[in-house]
Amino acid sequence: GLAPAVSSKALDEVAQLHADLMDKDSSADAGTCNMHSWGPDPNNQNVKACCFPSDFSNSPCMWDKPKEVTKSWSKPYTGSGFENAHWASAGVTAESAINGWKTSKGHNDVMLNIGMWADLNPWKACGVGIKGKYAFLWFG
Repeated sequence: GLAPAVSSKALDEVAQLHADLMDKDSSADAGTCNMHSWGPDPNNQNVKACCFPSDFSNSPCMWDKPKEVTKSWSKPYTGSGFENAHWASAGVTAESAINGWKTSKGHNDVMLNIGMWADLNPWKACGVGIKGKYAFLWFG
């Protein structure tokens, strides 16, 4: 089995901020951009708006967010991060998000550190954020 997951304050902050921003304005998730995209954060100029397309051609859009969000902290997050995203028209619950990720092979592989994730970037900590129709589970 896997070791117990460790909660990260920094990754919790990134996940909750992403949920808050998407709940307020989901326009970042449009056209060729998907839910891993970010709009601007009016309260933190370090957080850059970016488009994360389905072909992963702008991966730093996601991977650099923990560094951007915590840049002004006394001990900023220094590693890369990646996320599972979930949306539900009726609103998200922790249960609906986990069930959605578990039934999606790609998302489940990330959570279990298996498949390409075991070699590419096995995560050591995680954080979660839920707001309205969105849930984000960050790993790093």
